[in-house]
Amino acid sequence: MDILTIRWKELYPYVTQFVLLESNSTFTGLPKPLFISHYRDQFKFVEPRLTYGTTGEDSREGKPIC
Repeated sequence: MDILTIRWKELYPYVTQFVLLESNSTFTGLPKPLFISHYRDQFKFVEPRLTYGTTGEDSREGKPIC
């Protein structure tokens, strides 16, 4: 999260829209927590320019779960 914060602060003057899509599972299909939602307060400075979404897929069946 620290690296993402540093990067967004560096890019903020030059980027008008940040898009972040976070998955609720790993590429092997194991469930994982949604980290950005836990650290949302840390990213208040970028909130006006942030489009955030979540997605998930059960890779064993290839069906979206969201």
